[in-house]
Amino acid sequence: MRMAKRQDFWRHTDSRKGFPLWIEQVLVKGVEGFDDLDIRLHSGVSVLCGRSGTGKSTLLKIIYRLLSGDESFSRTLFERLDISGAEVLIKSSDGNVVSYTDGTANNFEKVNYFDPAALSVLVVQRIFSDSNVRDWIEGVDANQVLNDRLSDVRRVTGKKYSRVDVFEVSGVLEHDEVLPYISVCYRGNTYTNESMGLGEHKMLIMLWKLFTLERKSVLLVEEPEAFLCPRSQVEFMDVVAQVSCNSHSLLLMSSHSEHIVSKVSLDSNVIMQESYSKGFSLVGASHHYKYLSSLGLSLPKTGCLLVEDGFAGYVLSRILLRNDSFVYHAFHIAVQDGESNIEKLIKHYQEKASYKLIGVFDADYRGKINEENYFWPICFLPGEDYLPPEQLVINDFRARIPVYAEKLNLDVSVVSDALSLEVDHHDFFIEISKLLKVGLSTLKEAAVDLWLDEQSNGVEEFLFALENFGSKVTASVEGEGDEHFINVADKLLYSVHGSNYSLDLNKLSGKKLTGYVQYSNGVPVYRILNEA
Repeated sequence: MRMAKRQDFWRHTDSRKGFPLWIEQVLVKGVEGFDDLDIRLHSGVSVLCGRSGTGKSTLLKIIYRLLSGDESFSRTLFERLDISGAEVLIKSSDGNVVSYTDGTANNFEKVNYFDPAALSVLVVQRIFSDSNVRDWIEGVDANQVLNDRLSDVRRVTGKKYSRVDVFEVSGVLEHDEVLPYISVCYRGNTYTNESMGLGEHKMLIMLWKLFTLERKSVLLVEEPEAFLCPRSQVEFMDVVAQVSCNSHSLLLMSSHSEHIVSKVSLDSNVIMQESYSKGFSLVGASHHYKYLSSLGLSLPKTGCLLVEDGFAGYVLSRILLRNDSFVYHAFHIAVQDGESNIEKLIKHYQEKASYKLIGVFDADYRGKINEENYFWPICFLPGEDYLPPEQLVINDFRARIPVYAEKLNLDVSVVSDALSLEVDHHDFFIEISKLLKVGLSTLKEAAVDLWLDEQSNGVEEFLFALENFGSKVTASVEGEGDEHFINVADKLLYSVHGSNYSLDLNKLSGKKLTGYVQYSNGVPVYRILNEA
């Protein structure tokens, strides 16, 4: 499969283009072992991610129980677990929303729970416990689904089979589950499940399950990575995207594999952790990158922050490091030698892949450009006075000499004498470090940090904008009359409307919207796309 084709599959499944329905929301309230959860799924393929023992499998089973209404499923678990406060909302393309709760009459017919590792082990155990295995397949025609997709099978398994037959045997497993008896021909030799390794066996079972998946259905998958090598995991996920896209089916899986998690977009990872209060909780979206990294998942950089000069880059890096922001780990910082070079890049660089650019201008550029004229987002470094960051820090240094002297462990008089000299602001820190006999890096870090201590509101606004750029954000309308604000994660913003779209905000008070955070005339605003 060509790389461009794989990207198309992922793009279509991420946008759920043509999907007749999707899981809109999963609510968990008052369930033992869990904090109250409000989960929003944004793609045809999503992953429940987290360390072992953080409730991923239990949550997956709760979702299946609510949708299927199957009271025989995991009976022991649900005899002790009260899920009356849990709910799954499925939304159709016509806007209709159906609620699924425990014990309700309406069940979602096309939902499957699939634990491939458990099934592959069970199949082998069942085969070896019966001496009449050949009788199972007598008169049963082989399903040709894996032969029809042989190129995909070869790519995922890494084996150039000449044939793969699946005999679907009924009546030998509990709960009417079908047993896939698999026969392959490889390098002239024919063998079956009975002599396959666990990894090969599991891969073939997973592919059989995917390729026989009913259209417009929901498949819940437990840890597909077990027994699979990294290359097979990556190839398997591309097949998952292809199946989801072509069949308009939704796949939600649990995993803690770097290779599984890194194939889906950041906002398609539902990341779980053990909280300090009641039980398992969700990790906020703004901390996804940091948390995934703490799991040992070495994710690629997702973009580049373009700054005007080296000092602006240094201020930006200190903002991100001091606030432990995921942006520092997710983005490169690149110096562009002036605002005009940033403008050229964000205006003409049209690559629409996952790697994105954000222009980070100095505060003195606020109001000088129309942010909507550019392909990539624009934001501004904090600063109450519209000046470059270097000048802002120097001005603060001169205004608060005793504070800076204490920070540097120097006499106030020594610092005052050094600052009494006229120095060009471009050479300020080099010359002052010499006069004070303080290392340049020590002086810059102390000065920038002391200035940032006084910019808490501006830094908070800046980080909020950065961490919400580039992804759809759900928000709500607050206010009445002519005064309305958009509440995005408890931050109130003014709104602007997307092209060819208008809303009467009076009619939407308290309702949900989807849109993007951006700057307009140097101020963060919420660009409304549509009603959620």
